[in-house]
Amino acid sequence: MTVTTATKLDWVDFWENEMPTEPIVMTPKELRELRDSIIECIEVAFSVWGDDEGLKFEERAICGIVSDCFVDRGIL
Repeated sequence: MTVTTATKLDWVDFWENEMPTEPIVMTPKELRELRDSIIECIEVAFSVWGDDEGLKFEERAICGIVSDCFVDRGIL
């Protein structure tokens, strides 16, 4: 993937386009995969930031919050 300069049209597109209004239906399996993907992204981000013990605490806390949000909605 190549990063390019954003144009004015890109910013207009970003601010004026809206998310689809129709509901998205996901199975419990898809929701678990989404949760795991979000947690993996958080872990990757923290590994890029460094291996500081304080960051490990923050990483575990944020991953726990994400996991708890899914559990609270019945996704184990």
